[in-house]
Amino acid sequence: MILVVGVFLIPTALSVIFNSYSAPDAAADVRMAFAQVTGATIAIITVLGLLAHRIVRRSLRPTRERRRPPRPQLT
Repeated sequence: MILVVGVFLIPTALSVIFNSYSAPDAAADVRMAFAQVTGATIAIITVLGLLAHRIVRRSLRPTRERRRPPRPQLT
């Protein structure tokens, strides 16, 4: 859920909100550029945050000792 919101919904919402629906002037161009950069930054931070969360969560999980099967006896 966090991945979908951070990577798709928020950047799309920023692009739609700051889009110029008429002929864009210089201010509208700058506004749209900053909205796209902000959306991309939020998407990257979301992915890096989820990756860090996954790494920390997996490192704190207790590891099981793997049992080796007994060696066959050579006779």
